Amino acid sequence: MAKVSSVADSVTWAPDVLYVAQDKGQSGWQPVITDALTLAPAGGGMTRVRLTTGCGVHALRYVFRTPVPLSASPQFRLSLRISKTVAVNAFLETSVGDFLLDLGAGMEGMKAFATPSNERGECFQLPTMSQADVEKQSLAVERRDGQVVCDVQAELAKRGIWAEDITVLSLTLGQTSNTDYALAAGDGRNLAGATYEVGEPVFGPRSRDEKKDRGHE
Repeated sequence: MAKVSSVADSVTWAPDVLYVAQDKGQSGWQPVITDALTLAPAGGGMTRVRLTTGCGVHALRYVFRTPVPLSASPQFRLSLRISKTVAVNAFLETSVGDFLLDLGAGMEGMKAFATPSNERGECFQLPTMSQADVEKQSLAVERRDGQVVCDVQAELAKRGIWAEDITVLSLTLGQTSNTDYALAAGDGRNLAGATYEVGEPVFGPRSRDEKKDRGHE
């Protein structure tokens, strides 16, 4: 048995350190863990997300009111203002499985994607996903003028997944990679108080230029 003594010259209480104010985001975004994030309007249709505590998984989810049919709306766009102090990836829940959009948070050491189907039991008991399996479920994205863009239908087709009735159910922003001990904030990102801004996700048709490019494939 060990005995520990702790001595301090003074103690300053911070009773509001874990206080979570009422959500004023007024958008479709909702924290997966209620007291992990706070939301507030940021103007221009954006929502400001603030991490209330450091480390671990800080997941933000948008559930579409009705499933989005990819046959009519194949292209995904998301306005995202994110600094080097925050690390998140995007996770799509679809009728044919879950997929990752790599936004630079890393893809190593994942036990699961941040999707509803994986929110059962204790995540630490799951085996770590192989890099090959993660990459099989990763869809390529582009960054254009503050937006994340992904032709989801085309990316699924590259993987041999094609059907007229494929739908998107939800989108989650979060960090499940443990690259550089990220889940313990070992990479210096996702510390308490870090913020980012996100708009509402939009699915729609491809632009004319993109249709022309696909016509030459």
